[in-house]
Amino acid sequence: MSPTYPIVILKAGREKTIIKGHPWVFSGAIREIIGEPKSGDVVCVTSAVGEELAYGFFNPHSDIAIRLLSWRTRIEIERTFWRSRIKDALELRKRVVPAGTTAFRLVNAEGDGMPGLIVDKYGDYLVISIETIGVERAREEVIRALIEELNPYGIYERSGGSARIREGLSERKGLLYGKDLPEKIEIREYGLRFLVDVMAGQKTGFFLDQRENRRKILHLSNGARVLNCFSYTGGFSIYALKGGANEVVSVDVSEKAIGMIDEHLQMNGLDTKQHRAVCADVFDYLRIDSGRYDVICLDPPPFARTRKDVERALRGYKDINRLALKRLAPNGLLVTFSCSGAVDEESFFRAVCQAAGEAGCSVRLLERLGASPDHPTLIYHPEGRYLKGFVLSLMESYEKT
Repeated sequence: MSPTYPIVILKAGREKTIIKGHPWVFSGAIREIIGEPKSGDVVCVTSAVGEELAYGFFNPHSDIAIRLLSWRTRIEIERTFWRSRIKDALELRKRVVPAGTTAFRLVNAEGDGMPGLIVDKYGDYLVISIETIGVERAREEVIRALIEELNPYGIYERSGGSARIREGLSERKGLLYGKDLPEKIEIREYGLRFLVDVMAGQKTGFFLDQRENRRKILHLSNGARVLNCFSYTGGFSIYALKGGANEVVSVDVSEKAIGMIDEHLQMNGLDTKQHRAVCADVFDYLRIDSGRYDVICLDPPPFARTRKDVERALRGYKDINRLALKRLAPNGLLVTFSCSGAVDEESFFRAVCQAAGEAGCSVRLLERLGASPDHPTLIYHPEGRYLKGFVLSLMESYEKT
């Protein structure tokens, strides 16, 4: 027998985005609730005239009141549901993850029909992050489904951050299943070797979303002097040297992260003499550095985690790009990113354009960049496309009057 769910009725006209495929229902769109759903329960969403539209996890304490799991099709949320969704996600990765790559995102929340669940695969280990109350309540079923489908050596949880706090959940870290993780897991990406600290590193240990953009840097770096800002453990730096860069300078505020770059150079048979590591604040470094670079990569941490941070974040993006543009050699390339989900692509682009004007530069847009294809997003869910990037070419510099 199909389960009976509480019903959430939308206000008139508020069903349009749901019909198109947007995966969120905001609290302000709700007219009436029939039943008494608790946080994390599945509810049926209907139009104002009673047409069944979708099913999703309910949270009365969040602005995003419902995160949708299915459109039109009635579902039952138990282990077979999770196993089916995880199996579908794995099949997609088999198509889009390149050969010679052992680390990738297996589950990308809404993009894989599992809102609030992130699963990254590092070799034979999985790292999961649970960000919503609905997945939190299904945690044991999710873990069992992952074990059955992937048979990993171990599963480590890193559930935390502002999204989890907004859902009313506390932070949680630790081994959930299997063998203890090694201090560092070795992974391969397009055949290049890296070490990942999944217990204490940034995100789940490595910036998997930048894989294709790192490969882009490889093709842009032949014979170039490259500056990698916010370098972390040197992903872009390794690709630049592999691509034939004459010199790479890596700048990051974390001494521990900078210290791992030499290990990565040696693991990949690259000349350490062609690399220089600088432990410094990137803003400060760009203000005092007098060098000129053929390629500059800017991959800062998120400047805006919520809407209220956007204005300040845009000032930060403008400033850091202005400083970087001033350090470009003639015909140099700037590869610049924002990973702030609260900052949309066009706002970020405007900030970069303002930076060019303040730097006294004429620049050309060569390409727009995004996350690797193992980070799928729904086409009507622009909020899911958090990683935005541009490849810019310096056409000329001029003295401002």
